[in-house]
Amino acid sequence: MRKATVLRDLSYWSVFLACALLPLKTTLSNSGLILLFSLSVFSLLKDGVELELLKSPKFYLNTTLLLFAPIAIGCLYAIDVDKALGEMGKNVFYFLLPIVTLRKDIEWKKMLSIGIYGLAIGCLVSMIYLHSINLYNFQSSGLPLTKLFSYKFTGLSFIEPIKDMHNVYIGVYYLILLVAIWQQYITLKDWMKFTLSTMIIITILFLNSRSVFLVSVLLLVVYGFSVLNYKKSILGLVLIGVILILTHPFYKKTYVYNKLVNGTYWELTENVDTNNTDTKQTADSRMSRWIVALDFIKERPMFVYGTDSEKDMLLSGYKNREMKISESRRYDSHNQYLSYALQYGIFGLGILMLFLISNLIRGLRHNDKILVSFILIIAVVSLTENFLNRNMGVNFVVLFSTLLFNLDQREC
Repeated sequence: MRKATVLRDLSYWSVFLACALLPLKTTLSNSGLILLFSLSVFSLLKDGVELELLKSPKFYLNTTLLLFAPIAIGCLYAIDVDKALGEMGKNVFYFLLPIVTLRKDIEWKKMLSIGIYGLAIGCLVSMIYLHSINLYNFQSSGLPLTKLFSYKFTGLSFIEPIKDMHNVYIGVYYLILLVAIWQQYITLKDWMKFTLSTMIIITILFLNSRSVFLVSVLLLVVYGFSVLNYKKSILGLVLIGVILILTHPFYKKTYVYNKLVNGTYWELTENVDTNNTDTKQTADSRMSRWIVALDFIKERPMFVYGTDSEKDMLLSGYKNREMKISESRRYDSHNQYLSYALQYGIFGLGILMLFLISNLIRGLRHNDKILVSFILIIAVVSLTENFLNRNMGVNFVVLFSTLLFNLDQREC
C-alpha cells in the first residue's frame, strides 16, 4: 500500500513539474513526462491494466496514439528514412503517454488540478519575468509611452528573453490556464483569479499573435454569455477591459493593431518578396507558402511524401517559384493541416481531423468545457502554425489530452 501511494504521489509531482516548466523551458518539461511514463510502467506492472479501457475505442480515438499513427506509417514510404525515424523519435511521447490512462491508482481530477496549479506557477513566473525585462528595456530606450506597443516591445521581441520559446505556444499555455480559472478547475480567491486573469490578458496583448488573438475572441464568445450574469464575473471584467483597449484610439496607432489588421490581410494574399508590417525587410506571405504546399498535395493526394518530408518538398517548390526568402529561411507550411496532408496525404489529414472531432464530440457530450477549449485552441492555432510538430506543442498536447481524457474515462 505504501509503495502504491509513493508511486501515485510521485506521479502527481511529475505532472506538476511537466506543466510548470512548459512556459519556462519546454525541453525541461520532458523530465516530468519521462518520470510520469516511468512511474506509470511500474504502476501497471504492479497493479495491472484497466482492461475495459484498453478495449474501448475511446482509448484509440481520443488519445495521442491516433496522432502517432500517421507519423509511424509515414516512415515506411518516407523520402529519407533516417530523418523520418528521427522525427518519429521527436514525437515519441504521442505513443508513450497514453499508457498513463490505463492506471488504476490515479485520482484524475486531482491529477488535473495539480497540473493546472503547476501551469499557473510556471505562467506567473514567466509573465513576471517577461514584463520586468520588457519594462526595463522600454524605460532604458527613452521612447514615449505610445511606443510601448511597437515592434521592439511586442511579439517575438517581447518573448525573446525566454530562449527557444515562441509567442504562439506560450500564448496557448496562458489561454488554457485562463479557461481553467474561469471554469474553477483550481481553487483561488476572487482577487487572485482577477489578478491572474488580467495579467494573462495583458500578456496576450504583448505576445501580439494573430492566432492567439483569434482563439481568445472565440473563448470569450463561448464563455462570455454563460458567466456575465454573475456580479463578480472575472470574465466580464476582463472582457470590458479588452474592449476598452481594442477600441481606444491609442491602440489603433500601435504596431499590434497594424499587424492584426494590415498584416493579416497581407498574409492571406499571395505576396512574394514584398513588405508586410515591417517596411525594412521583405517577406513571403503564408498564402504563398500554402499554395506551394497545395500544389504538391494535388500531385500525390493519398500517401504523398512521408514523415519529415515537408521542408524538403517545400524548399524545392520555393526554388521553382523563386521564393528566395522562404527558401533561405527554410520555412515550413505554417499550417498543421497542410503539413499532415503533405506528409501523410488524405489519410494523415483524416487522422488529424478524427482526433480533433472525436475529442470535441466527447467534450460536448460531457459538457467538459476545458476539453472543448483545448480542442478549439489546437484547431485554430493549427491554421497558421505547425503546432504539433515542435516540442512546445507535443508536450502541451500529450499532457492535457491525457489529463482531460481521464476525467470521464471511468464512464467508458
